[in-house]
Formats: sequence, structure tokens, C-alpha cells
Amino acid sequence: MALADDPALVERFARSEAQAFGGDRFQITDDGIWVPTPLAVIDEALAALADMNFWTDTMTCLDAGMGDGRIVAALALRGPGVRALGLETHPGLHALALANLRDLPPRWSVHKGSFLELASYAALDAPIAGVDVVLHYPDGGEQALARLFAAHGRPGARLVYLTPELRLRIEGVTHECTHRVTRGFHLHLFRVGA
Repeated sequence: MALADDPALVERFARSEAQAFGGDRFQITDDGIWVPTPLAVIDEALAALADMNFWTDTMTCLDAGMGDGRIVAALALRGPGVRALGLETHPGLHALALANLRDLPPRWSVHKGSFLELASYAALDAPIAGVDVVLHYPDGGEQALARLFAAHGRPGARLVYLTPELRLRIEGVTHECTHRVTRGFHLHLFRVGA
């Protein structure tokens, strides 16, 4: 099921977006900024990954800097083999994510913490080496995130950056591909290790 196809989720995330911003177009967090990705963009990005045979029967996926939980929700709806995790430093956004995810299938876990600190992964009951896929909106922490996974992540883990940027250079990981999705967004896929 796609997020944009569920009227209750569309309403829920529209409400949380308005609540989070209070008139501003983004939210500053300790790890960067949160700008909510449109639900249709998230759905198309995950569908594009499916078209690339990206998904496996069982995966642990992390939304690094999850904001209000919309990508965690989309991952939780992918099916029973996907474990959806989220980390967020901003207490208000973390609270919104918990509220937004409350009645989704129990394949998700979120934590208030930094995606740049190893202790946050332990609090998720998923050591960094147990994460198969990291999704992130590049907002200043993308290089540090790649360095953390290059040093402590599982070889072969994938970093997926969803951004309007056409080009994205990340040091210390291997670029696999760039794929255009709707509304000018691009998926940039990187792999940890050789």
C-alpha cells in the first residue's frame, strides 16, 4: 500500500506537517533540518527502488532524521519482511512520529536520538551493523552519516539519499546510481564497502 493511497495517513501527515512548522517551511534539528518530503515523492521513490530489485524478503531500514515519521510509515507498509526504524533528535518531531505511527503494523521502532551517534542505534535494538538500508535527506549530515556507516556499518549496506539535487558526492562509500523520481527529486544510491 502507498502512503498517498490512504486518506487517513494523508490527513495525519498533513496535520503533523502544519503542527511541526507553525508557519515556517522547515524545522531545524540538532542533526540538520527537516523539510517534509511530499507523500507522492516517497511512494514513487520506494516504487523506483522496487523496480531496481532493491527490496529483499527481509530488510532492516532506517530513516536517519525521520521528522514526523512519514518514511518510517511508508517502509512499515512495504510488508512483513521490512523492519522500519527511525531516529530523530528534535523532541517535537519525535513525538509527532510516535503519534503518526501509532496504529500501523508493528514492524517499526523509533527513538529520540542522533543518527550520527552509535548509542542511538543501540537504543533502537538494532546495532548499526544490523541496518541494511539507510534513507536520508541530505541536509548537512550526509558526509558524517556515510563516514559512520563506512566505519561501523555492515559491508554492503546501502545509503539512499532522496533529494532535489541532481548530483551528490559522498566520500568513503561507493556510488551505485542516480535515479530521477517525480517533482525533480532524485534517488542517489551508495554502498558501504567495496
